Order: sequence, then C-alpha cells, then structure tokens
Amino acid sequence: MLDLLNHRTLAAQRRFLLLNALPILLLLLGLKSARVFKRAQLEGVLGALDLFKSELLFGLGFALIGVALLGLARSPRIRTISHFALGVVAALVAAVEIVAHHFYMSTGSTLDASLLMFSLNNFDETWNVVSSEVPVWTLGGLIVAVIFFLLGPALLSRGKVLEPAPEERLPSGAMLAGSVCLIALACTPPLAEPYAPFARTSVVNLGMSALDLNADDDVVVEARPDLSKASLVQSPPPETGRPKHVALIVLESTRARSTSVYNPELATTPFLAELAEKSLVAERAHAVVPHTSKALVATLCGIEPRLNMPITESYPGALPARCLAALLGEQGYATGFFQSATEHFEGRRQLIDNMGYDYFLPVNEMETRGFEKANYFGYEDDIMLKPSRAWLSEQKHRPTFLTYLTLTPHHDYLAPERYGHHDFEPDEELNDYHNTIRYVDHFVANVMAQYKELGLYDDTLFVIVGDHGEGFGEHGRRQHDNVIYEEGLHIPMMLYSPALPELAGRVQPPVSQVDLLPTIASLLGFDLDADYPGFDLREAPVERSIFSHCWYERRCMASIRGDDKYIHHFGAQPDERFDLGRDPLEATSVLTRHDDNAARERELHTWRASVNAWHERHSLQLLDGKILDAMPPVEHEVNVTLGEFARIRGYALSTDALRPGRKATITYVFEALKPIPEGWLLFVHGNGPHKTKNLDHVPVNGLYPLHRWKPGQFIVDEQIFHVPRDWRDGEFNLRLGIYHPEEGRVDVSGDVPITDDKRATLFTVPVRR
Repeated sequence: MLDLLNHRTLAAQRRFLLLNALPILLLLLGLKSARVFKRAQLEGVLGALDLFKSELLFGLGFALIGVALLGLARSPRIRTISHFALGVVAALVAAVEIVAHHFYMSTGSTLDASLLMFSLNNFDETWNVVSSEVPVWTLGGLIVAVIFFLLGPALLSRGKVLEPAPEERLPSGAMLAGSVCLIALACTPPLAEPYAPFARTSVVNLGMSALDLNADDDVVVEARPDLSKASLVQSPPPETGRPKHVALIVLESTRARSTSVYNPELATTPFLAELAEKSLVAERAHAVVPHTSKALVATLCGIEPRLNMPITESYPGALPARCLAALLGEQGYATGFFQSATEHFEGRRQLIDNMGYDYFLPVNEMETRGFEKANYFGYEDDIMLKPSRAWLSEQKHRPTFLTYLTLTPHHDYLAPERYGHHDFEPDEELNDYHNTIRYVDHFVANVMAQYKELGLYDDTLFVIVGDHGEGFGEHGRRQHDNVIYEEGLHIPMMLYSPALPELAGRVQPPVSQVDLLPTIASLLGFDLDADYPGFDLREAPVERSIFSHCWYERRCMASIRGDDKYIHHFGAQPDERFDLGRDPLEATSVLTRHDDNAARERELHTWRASVNAWHERHSLQLLDGKILDAMPPVEHEVNVTLGEFARIRGYALSTDALRPGRKATITYVFEALKPIPEGWLLFVHGNGPHKTKNLDHVPVNGLYPLHRWKPGQFIVDEQIFHVPRDWRDGEFNLRLGIYHPEEGRVDVSGDVPITDDKRATLFTVPVRR
C-alpha cells in the first residue's frame, strides 16, 4: 500500500485534488453560501441540499475528471499537458464563479451567455461600469484565484514522474464516466422550481444558457405597418390655443413609487406633486424595456425597440419608424436633445441622429466646472441649464421641441449636495436614491423657471416621463435591466400645458411609453397618417394588453390587462401572475387560479416575435442597393488593395470642408476579392487638426461584416461623421484598412498615400469654422 501511495501518478492525483479540485469545491460552496445568506430562504435540510447540490455534484465531477485524466496519462509530457489543462479549466471556472457571484449580489440576476457575450463585445463600455462599480477586493480576489489555479500545474509537475505499472492504475475509465454523470446531474433543475437559476452553479448556468442562445418559440408573426414614411397632418384648429413648444424631460431610473405624485407619503418630489394637480397624469404608465436607450426609442419614436441586448437602433438608419423629432422637424420645429451623460455610450449620438434631431449636446461638450459627478458616466443635471438657455434663445422665434435626458438618479446614486441631503430611508443606498429623485424634482422646476424667464412658458407643453424604474431587492433584483416587476416598469408620466388647462386629469387604464407620441402630436394639433402602435392617452383602451420586456435576452417579459399582470420567465423559474388592484407590490402570485396561462404566454411570444421580425425586415431593407454585382458610379475612383481580401474602388464626401459641430456623410465603395475569415475588421481613423476620431464601424449600417463579403461583390458603405465642436481649423485625413486583433493589419497598396503603419489615406480635406 505504501508503494502505491508513493507512486508518482497517485501523488499527482492527490496534489490535483488538494490544489485544484478541493479549492474549486470550497470556492463554489463559499460563494453559494454568501448568496444564500443574503438572498435565499432555506426550507429545511432538503431545501439546503437543493440549493447546494449543483456545486457539490459539479465539484465532485471535476475532481473525478482530473483524477481520471492523470491516471490515463502514460508519459510525463502528457501528464504535464493534463496538469496545465486542468489548471486552466480551474482558473476559468473560478473566474466565472467570482464574476457571476458579484453580478448576482449587485443585481439579483444570474450571468448568462448572451449577457457575457454582449459585455465582451462592448468591452470599452463594460469596463467603464466595472471599474466604477466592482470593489477592489472583488477584482483582487479574481486575480488571486486565477493566478493560484494557473500555478497549480507547475506545482503538480514538480519532481521526476515515474511510469505507473498497469496493475497499479485506478479505474480511470469508470471515473471518467462517473464524472460525466455527476456533471450531468449538476445541470438538472432543482426540486424547488423558483430557485432554478440560483441553484445551479454559475458555470453550469452559463453553459446551459449558451445552448439556448438562438432558441425561440414557434409562433405566428403578426405583420406590422410601414412607418418609415409617416408624417403629421394638421388637424382642424380648436377653439382654444395650442402650445407652440414642447419640453420633454426624461427622468432617468425614476420609478413611480419613489415620487410624491404616486406616493404622497414620500416627500421626494413636492414640485412634481403640485404640478400634477394641473396636469394629465397617467396613473399606471409602464416602460417597454427597462434600459435607457431602448426606452428612448419607445418614448420618442412611439414604437417598441428591438427586443434584444445590442443597441441596434443606434446603427445608421436602423429605426423602422419616423420619430417625433423628425415628424415635428418637418413641420418647422427646431429640435434639440441635451443629456448630462457622455455621448460615448451605446452610440447615443447616432441614435439621436436616427431620431431626426437637428441638435445634440452631450455632457462632454458642456462646461463641467462647478458641477458634481452624478455617477460613473456623467454630471448632475443642472449642467444642462446654461446650454439649453442659449439654444432656446437662438430658436425662440420658431416652435421648438427640446428633450432633456437626466442622469442623476442612475446607479451608483452619488446624490449631489446642491440641494442638500435628506433622510428618507434607513437603508443607505435607497436613501441616496431618493435624494437623487429629489434632485430631479428641483431640475424640473429649474427648467420650467427657465422657460418662464425666456417668455416661452405659456406656449409650452411640458412632458415629464421616466425611462424605467429601479429595483432595490423587492423581488431579489436590483437596478433595472432585469427588473420586470412594478418597481422596474411603473414610471411617472405627466403632461402639463398652461395653454390647455382642460388637460388636467388622471388616466386610469394601463398605458405605455409608446402612447406618448400620438398624444403629443394630438395636443400640438396634428394627426398621424400612419398606424403607430400607441394611443392618445386620453383615449387609452381599458382592455388592451400593455407589453414589457427585460433588456437581458430571454429572461423575462410581461403583459398587463387591467389589473391582471402575467410574467413569463423563459423557463428559468415558474411564470407569475399578479392582481395589481389587490396586490400592487406583487407579493403573491395567483398563477394557479387561472386557466388561460398558456394563452397569455403565447400572446407574449407572439408580440416578441412580431416586434423582432419587424425590425429584422427593416434591417434587410437597408441592404437594398448596397450589395451590387457591378461597380456603381462614384464621385472619386481609386484603386487601393487591402491585402488579398478586398479593394477600395471609390469614395464620396458630402462636403468640400468639414465644419466643427456639423456632420458629413462619407461613402465608400469596396470590392470583395477573396472570402474573409471571421475576426477581420474594418478600421477607419479620422485624423483631425489636433485630435483623432475613431470611425471604426461594421459596414452597411452594421449589417454586413467583412466575413459575409463574397468575391465579386461591390459593397457601398455610407457613414455619417459628426465633426467635434472643439476641432480647430486645419487638415483632416481619413485613413483606413483591415486588421485582425491577433494578426494585425494587412498590407495596403494603391494610388493613394500609404502610411508606414499600413493605412490608406483615402482623402484629405480642410476643417474650417
């Protein structure tokens, strides 16, 4: 027996168990214990086993796999490779578990494959959030764990390895089969259905969600009307005057229950509460998707956004309907959009441009001196007052449509001290949040005071609406992206106009953000000549279904009919149903009391599939005339070879000189020469007088990446370039090429200047103020 214990194979197996398998199991159990302690309620011994069985089974399965592989290794080299591979797997498991644990503790939601892929594909934006929100100890623990498991193979392979005698081998084949069975059991759903995503270990949950990335239910897709050519038609003049201006204030992360308008016992928004007495107030307004960019599409365009995570609406031309700014601009309105957040997030500038606004001003083009940070990507909202005053003063002789997007209530709730700090709640985080709500109450008052000072107040329609709500663990979920309950969806919505005193009242039926566009159009004296999905709030049907969808894909969606709310969780946990009239806080599901649950779920899937198919159809239409079999006419012909993959055959520029603060359209014509493997990308650099503008993009509105190009095709790619306002007079060079993140840039040659770092200088134009 001592000879067997001293045998190097058994020693290596034992070291693996001590340095890899056991630490992984302890890590899994420790992190799960922290989640259980904070989030879950155990129901006896069986309940505890139900919550921990996935970790136990996965940990034991990993241990058996390692022991089996080391037992099967017949040479030192193979054993070393096995050591290293097991260490890498352990490091990856540890990294996933630590990241998923922090994500769950912060948001109450589990990490899945679609969310992970989205975060990696948008790493620049993700890192800004992570670096601000994730504490040092979490990042430190992640680094230590990864290094520990990666060094494990080196520790395991120390010393001379002896070849084991056949009779001394443990039954590796049987152990390998047993490990597969254990890991398969770790993937099985828990006995307590509501704990399904919580009970499975994070790495298992991540893997299982990857298998369901593209799955969807087979439902009939309902046709949607073409809204790309919609316009406003002047309606007959009323007996009383109509407002000439619109000030639409979007309240970031503001849930209805945290305002005094909807919760009179909470003194967070006294100004809004007083204003509500003479306003049209939607008692039960809901967000379509609890994520800002998606909510802006619903609010400002009157349509549902695409029900996926990527902000595809920010691709050029991607919106399948004309938005309120474009519709009003056609009627002579000056249109502007101000936000106290940076533009460098989710393609916000292009999204606003798609909506048809003439003027866009983000916080990075405002004077920040004297203003506090509101959170990790912007400043307190009063920073918008001075530039909005200047813009309104310039446009005051025209009708105006000005949108303010606030930021202060967004996580991480820094609560600027400009208006003091009050004690609303014993919970520190919720109290900070309520102080941010109090801040935006002052901001709304400041905006209306500004309109009075400029003489615009009496002729203005003021629209105050939330983009989405915010969760603080009421249903185990925090923040907003995955909060399908009323704290995440129920938002303030109110309209006030001094010119329309008869507007005051309360709208009782459930309504949606998509109802704002037809309501505003009607109040301004216009009819829509197209069938948008929303209704005038004053004529909202009582029995229609209001739909909402989580930002995370295939996580949750809901429909509301009257007081009846149905929530579908895509199998992650049992669906829920609430009577909002009797149970407004959604404490008790009444799903089992209804016999039409299957029909309600089917209705949700039909809505989801129909909305996404509508967006997809519009996206395909954007390819018309962009993928050709012959060289099209072009303003400037060139012949630039990009490696062996493609050629640039021509370009056009919409202006002879770039003007700071304005935009220019660049058109490229590419010719595909050979199939391009996935991973190769187009890069475009705009080298200005003193700064470089990154113009990298996926060709043809993000719809035709390089790996889809076919030899012989001519690709016409248009790009809108917004010239920064702070650029000085000078020279602008547009340079581009093709690169791979690992293999670098391809060689470039042709009849235009080529830089030493493999960039083709397609054109040079002046920048003039």
